[in-house]
Amino acid sequence: MRLTTYTDMGLRALLFLALQPKGQISRISEITETYSVSHNHMVKVINQLTREGLVKGIRGKGGGITLGKPAEYILLGETIQLLEKHLDVVDCSHGNCLLTGNCRLKDAFSEAMNAFVTVLNNYTLKDMIDNRKTLTEVLQITEIIPEPY
Repeated sequence: MRLTTYTDMGLRALLFLALQPKGQISRISEITETYSVSHNHMVKVINQLTREGLVKGIRGKGGGITLGKPAEYILLGETIQLLEKHLDVVDCSHGNCLLTGNCRLKDAFSEAMNAFVTVLNNYTLKDMIDNRKTLTEVLQITEIIPEPY
């Protein structure tokens, strides 16, 4: 199973925001420059993260984005479920499969996907930035604060 680029960009954006000093407002362009990703795609991702309450948008002069809630309350599994359109490993909806109605693969894959999300829900965004010093150096975030979001 592979997550979409959309989800990857969402997780990277959340990591970037979680590493910022508390109260710092970031711009989408900072995130796209840091990761060398498409600005247009990141705008779409940030818009969804904002609608979901994971990112807070600040309008007006000096505006930008910040985490919408503390990193310790952002679960990875839930975040992936919000960003991924389909977590189905196989798509049995086309109706042209001879095994439809008799196949147990879909149930097994569904159980595996539920386990995947359950395991990831044991981790928060805060857990992903426990190596804060290294991450801020790699991402060239200059100000390091002792207490993350």
